[in-house]
Amino acid sequence: MTAAAASPLRRDLRAQTAADPARRSRERTPRPRLLRRLAGGAIALMLFATATLIMLDESGMRFVEAQLSTMVVGLFASETVFAWSAHQPSIAFTMGDGDGWHVARITASCAIAFYLAPILAIGALFALNVRMHLGRVLIATVAGVAGMFLLNQVRLAAICFAWGTWGLDGFHWVHGPLGSALMLVGIAGALLVFFLIVVRGGRRRTQKSRNRQD
Repeated sequence: MTAAAASPLRRDLRAQTAADPARRSRERTPRPRLLRRLAGGAIALMLFATATLIMLDESGMRFVEAQLSTMVVGLFASETVFAWSAHQPSIAFTMGDGDGWHVARITASCAIAFYLAPILAIGALFALNVRMHLGRVLIATVAGVAGMFLLNQVRLAAICFAWGTWGLDGFHWVHGPLGSALMLVGIAGALLVFFLIVVRGGRRRTQKSRNRQD
């Protein structure tokens, strides 16, 4: 075989070798599918609508909160009963030992709606991003909403306990600085959940998929 005869073959091999990485790169690139766009849009619309309804009916959310908190406070109080005070859903309780009744009103400043709506909105924005795994977005959204709701129940119970145990000084301290700090930690925790489940988890999933293709 002469050098002249081998030259075209070598050029073809070099061209094929140079084209292979580009072709593999195109194969690895996730192409948004119409079904994913439609599903993400539908879920985002549902999450946005839920967040809007929660904000519009925050008084209804406070009613639910007060009902649940009455049961939670009953774990340490002598007596508890759901009540209405100044047109606000309230927790009426007594710690016993001659202590009188306390009525904790669940006002708009204590409403969980103002914490849940932003989490739902964040979930909706992630759902619109076709690069994010839709299942992970839903898991993170549900975890964030459930976590914040439970955390607010803990805050309300702590306020009632402090009031019944240490009086108004305890009430103002737990309702103010401690309660605000607790909810800020909850918001940070919800954002961390989105990062770990949606962003970081999605990167790991993509990396594993690429490793299998290699």
